[in-house]
Amino acid sequence: MFDQLEPLLPEINLFLQNVGEVFTLKELKNSIGLKKISDDILGAFLISFSLAYFIPDPDSPDGIWASKHCFFSGKEFPVQISEMEREMGAFIPGSRFLPFLPADKYAHDIKFFYEGKEIPKQRLYLSFDRISSFYFLYTENDISHVLCEDCEENMVSFSDSNEGFIPNSKFAVSAWDFSSVFDQFGFDSPIRFFVRIKDWSKAEFEILKKKPVISEEDISVWFTLFEGAVKTALQILPMDSSTQEIVSFSYFLGESIIFSKKAAPMELFFERKDVFGIVPYGIEEKFWVLNEPIKNPDKWFDYPVGEDAIDDFFESVRRPVTAGMIRCFVLDFLSSHYMERFNEETKSLFINEGLSLFIPKFMPDYKNISLKCKNYLEAYYDIEIKSYNPFKEDAAKDLRSALVYFYKNLLLFFNEISESKLKTSDFDGQSPLMLYQIFDKIFQWSEFVASMSPEDSNFIEVMSMSLENLSYVYTDVKVEIRNKISALT
Repeated sequence: MFDQLEPLLPEINLFLQNVGEVFTLKELKNSIGLKKISDDILGAFLISFSLAYFIPDPDSPDGIWASKHCFFSGKEFPVQISEMEREMGAFIPGSRFLPFLPADKYAHDIKFFYEGKEIPKQRLYLSFDRISSFYFLYTENDISHVLCEDCEENMVSFSDSNEGFIPNSKFAVSAWDFSSVFDQFGFDSPIRFFVRIKDWSKAEFEILKKKPVISEEDISVWFTLFEGAVKTALQILPMDSSTQEIVSFSYFLGESIIFSKKAAPMELFFERKDVFGIVPYGIEEKFWVLNEPIKNPDKWFDYPVGEDAIDDFFESVRRPVTAGMIRCFVLDFLSSHYMERFNEETKSLFINEGLSLFIPKFMPDYKNISLKCKNYLEAYYDIEIKSYNPFKEDAAKDLRSALVYFYKNLLLFFNEISESKLKTSDFDGQSPLMLYQIFDKIFQWSEFVASMSPEDSNFIEVMSMSLENLSYVYTDVKVEIRNKISALT
C-alpha cells in the first residue's frame, strides 16, 4: 500500500521538519512531487508512520494536518526524580518521555544535553520490578522487548530466567549520569526540573536550569485537565492505538493547558491517581480507563487492506480469506501432493477442499460466489504449480504447514459461528475481541510466510513459538464461544 511512499520518507520528514506546525496535503504533494498519490493513501501513511496529526476543519473539506516534529520541538515539560535515581546519580527516562518520542525511537535512543554538552549514557543492572517502576505505561511484554532492543545480553537473561536458572535476575538498562544535574538542585525534595524538546525527530532533549513552581492546587488543576485530555484522546483514537499514541495525542489536544509553567510532572499523576492503567485487552494488554469495560468489536474480523482482485472478492462477501493465506494453502497442499500435483484429480481435490472451507453452502447466493471462488482457486493453483519445486530447500515448510493447519481449524470454527448467526454483541466477555485479534495475527503471519525469503529464516523459530502459544489461547476461546452457541440453540 505504501510502496511508493516509503522510499520518499526522508523527503517527507524533511518537509515536515521545515513546514511549520500546520500544513495541507496539497502542500506536501507539491513539495516533493506526489501528485499521483491519493489523499487517502498519503494521509494513511502519515498517520501509520506517526508523523502528523489530522485536524477536522469545518471550513475545509480536506481538513488540516499538524507536523508532530514542529508541534513538539521546542516544547517544555517537567519531570520528577525518584529517590532511587537520586541515590544512584542516574536518570532512567522510561515512561516519562513516552509522549515526546517519535514512533521509531526508544527511551534508550534519547540524547540528553545539559549546559550545551551531551550527558554520557551508562548501563545499570536492576531487577525487572525496579525497571518496571520506571516503565509504568508499558506492558510486561513491551518492557521485555525494549530491554532486549536496548541490550543484547538481556535476551540471554530473559531466556535464563524463564528456565528458572536465576531466581533474582537482573537486566541491563540504559541510564544517564545526572549527578551534575542533581547537584544543581541541591537537597530540594522532590527534585523537579523542566526539560525542553530540542529536536523531536532525533529524540534530543535539553535539561533546563529551572524548576517548576507549583502548588498542590496547581497540581490538582493540571491533573483534572490531563485526565480530560486523555479521556478525549481515547474516545477519538482507534481502539488498537498504542499507549504512546494516546498520551502523545493527549498533549496535542491540551497543548495550551498541559504545556504550561504550572504543569505537573506526568509521572506524578500516575503515582497518585488510579484512573488509567494497563488492562487485559483480549489476548493482549492495553492502556485504558481502569474499571471501565472494553467493548467488543462489532464484527468478528477486520479485513486487511486488499491488494488484488482476490482480496477484493473475499472482502465483498465478508469471508476471512486473503490472497496471502490462499498462497500458503496452495504451497502446503503441493508439498503434500507433489508427485501427483499435475493430475486433474489432485487439482480438483484442492479446489473442493478450498471451496468447502472458504465458501460454505449456507452462504446466500452460494452458486454464484462459489463459482467465482473456484475460478480464483484454480488460477492460483495453476500459477503456483509452475514455479513449485519440491526438491528446493524450503525453510518455511513446517511453519507454513502449522499455520495452514491452525487456519483450517479457525475457519471451520468461524463457519459454525456464521451459520449460527452469532454476533459479537451476544457476549459480555472478551471472547469476540480475542477471536478478532487471532484473525488479525493470522492475516499478518500468512502474508509474511507467503512471501518469506531466505533472509527471513531467523524469524521461523519465534513465529513457530508464537503460533503454538496462540493455539492454546484459541482453544480456550473456542470453548467459551461454543458454550454460547449451545446456550442460544
